[in-house]
Amino acid sequence: MPYAKISEYNVQCEDYEFVFSCTPYYLRLCLPGKVQYCDSPKCAYDLDKKTFVMEVPKAVRGEEFKDLDLINLMLRSKKTTSVGGPKIEVLESTDDVEENDEELDIIIDQVPSEDKFGDLNISGQQCGFANSYTHSVFKLKEEAYEIFDVTEPETKTRKIRTEERIRHEKKTFNEDHYIADLYEDEEIKHLLKFIPKWVSLFDEVQKNPSKRHKVIHFTPEEKSRLMDLPNKKYLLDKNQERVVFLGLIDILFAYAYNNRTTEGENTVESAWTINKLSSTLSWLETFSSVSEVAISCIRRSLIFPLYRHFELSATILEDVRKIILLGRKYVIKCLLEIHEMFNLSDPRYILNELFIVDYILWMQTKRCSSKNLVPLATALEKILLTKGDIGLNLVDIETIAQIAWMSSDSMLENTSNRTERKSSMSDLSNDMKKMTLESNSKEAGNTSAATESNSNKECCGSSSSGSSSSSYETDSSVDSDDSIDETDSDDDSNTSDSDSHWLIREASV
Repeated sequence: MPYAKISEYNVQCEDYEFVFSCTPYYLRLCLPGKVQYCDSPKCAYDLDKKTFVMEVPKAVRGEEFKDLDLINLMLRSKKTTSVGGPKIEVLESTDDVEENDEELDIIIDQVPSEDKFGDLNISGQQCGFANSYTHSVFKLKEEAYEIFDVTEPETKTRKIRTEERIRHEKKTFNEDHYIADLYEDEEIKHLLKFIPKWVSLFDEVQKNPSKRHKVIHFTPEEKSRLMDLPNKKYLLDKNQERVVFLGLIDILFAYAYNNRTTEGENTVESAWTINKLSSTLSWLETFSSVSEVAISCIRRSLIFPLYRHFELSATILEDVRKIILLGRKYVIKCLLEIHEMFNLSDPRYILNELFIVDYILWMQTKRCSSKNLVPLATALEKILLTKGDIGLNLVDIETIAQIAWMSSDSMLENTSNRTERKSSMSDLSNDMKKMTLESNSKEAGNTSAATESNSNKECCGSSSSGSSSSSYETDSSVDSDDSIDETDSDDDSNTSDSDSHWLIREASV
């Protein structure tokens, strides 16, 4: 309070009310618990921070005042009330009438009206949060074209818009992209292993529920942004509440998809992803059941974004359930992050005005307490969807792709077998050629050895004959019988040489 006149401050507190005034500032709060009456509580002014610090005693010592960081919940001064029609200014409001705190009956499916004009509002207010805004935004044609897929929504009933959306989704669905992500799923597996921050927080809170308020809190920046938002009070009937709660699931699914697929690091495409995946934001869709919104979320996640995988989409639906079970503070933190992304993505700031700001403010009401969010998460947990429920013929597409894949594998296997057989025959031929060459080489070597042996033997035979003749001539004492015996011996020697030669030839062959 840089402009405060410190000497002129005034404080009043009694029961649930706290009033502070210091020209030119004024603050009136409705506290979550009672305080003692005090017309002059202890007060100090910090010159460095330019802030007042006051101490007000509680009526019940030690009582815990919950949700003190939900600033809009405690502001009870001038309020704006949205009642599904024109805005109403509420100058003063008594706290005697409590907001309806009955359990949310979100599990029972509603059957939409078949009346052709049943959901056309006479005042033309049938878009935005709780259908409380006019379609004047569509006068900005260029901006509307970039944000919305629906055209001329003011002339169409909810049923017609839904039918157009489903036709558009079926027409846009790309089978090749889906099959590619189904079989080439390395990146998908990586994203499935990624642990978003809400998963870690959920596990921690499940182990120790008392830690919820300690681990889930607003940052100073988030508190500052909450203070900048307007003050509104919402009076919604059951049908409007149902539409708003189901729309919340739709928006949170788009947020969770972006967070998981970017691994917690928002990109320049993040605002587009959230806008495109949410039927609430891109088609002004209003859902009538949890199963309907779940089918829409999964179907659009298989059509528009980069990663299109059924298991990934089912995991993100479980992410949404955990976000809701973490309580409204965490849901508000997610909405604040979306609000910031849309503010930085022109012209998606329009979506903040139509939806996100109201969601942030409405989540701070008693109707959206963490206790009342549990039935919503329970209803979401009971939804068990199959690929046949999505309406894109996923089962048939995968069956055809599987048959084609198996046929391709069979052809590759046959080609591989033929190649292997050709290779084996080639190897066998080479081995046979090698064996033939080795055999011929051995034969040539053996023939040469045999020739050399015969030559040596001829030399030996010639020498032996000369020696015999010499001895015969010099030894005159040898008789005729000895001469006959010597002749027989020479014949035997020649026969032996001939036999040896043929044995060598046979061995070489």
